[in-house]
Amino acid sequence: MKFSEEANLRERIHQLTRLKATGTPDQLARRLDMSKRNLFRTINEMRADGFPIVYDRLRERYYYEKEVVFEVKFYVAEKVEAQKITGGEFFQFFDNFFGSVPDFGSGRGFLCGR
Repeated sequence: MKFSEEANLRERIHQLTRLKATGTPDQLARRLDMSKRNLFRTINEMRADGFPIVYDRLRERYYYEKEVVFEVKFYVAEKVEAQKITGGEFFQFFDNFFGSVPDFGSGRGFLCGR
């Protein structure tokens, strides 16, 4: 399953769980057009990721034990933004500090493999 499909599936399960409108596992699996086994796998993965999903046998529905905020965001970062994400000021400090370290004739930086 693609990342976007998995994210959409988890978002749907989250919304239905948040609204306490999942119904039984059989009903939820039919609603999401998936097998009951795949539904259990997905819910167990969500639990492993920290979602406090619980099943109420009396009311026959899933619910959250605690309030959950679910957001999936991704975008293509510009080159400057990508540098901030992967390096930031912390790595710029090391680049500036170790930039003067001799390369010992290798043509590459001593610590950073330049």
